[in-house]
Amino acid sequence: MTDDTPWSSAETIAYLSREPVGAELAEQVASKLIKDRGRRGVWYTHRDYCGHGLIFLHERICLVEYSDGFPQEGSVLKSWQSESDFAQWLGAQSDYSLSSADPEQKELFTTDPWRLNNQRITTRRLERYLAGERNP
Repeated sequence: MTDDTPWSSAETIAYLSREPVGAELAEQVASKLIKDRGRRGVWYTHRDYCGHGLIFLHERICLVEYSDGFPQEGSVLKSWQSESDFAQWLGAQSDYSLSSADPEQKELFTTDPWRLNNQRITTRRLERYLAGERNP
């Protein structure tokens, strides 16, 4: 971690919530991702690097790295064919683990200060997605 990137500074990472997303929110997100069938999801749509997003893609819920507002070829970090498996995984996550700071989360973990906590999934973004906000 470095202070050159404020989103990945040790101080910023230390303040990220360790509170789990929870089963109820995770189940609602899983259901909506499947209902949206890839037309909507949790991702940013701007130029260049857009961080992590969630989308229903190829009959699976996928955690994908985005760039220029689109999933990058070969960048599926994790995927689930079962709605309940995804909801169980997401429900156990926190803003801290989803930031890629948690070494226990091998698929997500990074020490790269550019990627660490840069445009990652957060509880707030999940809530915004459920509320129907654009580009949550």
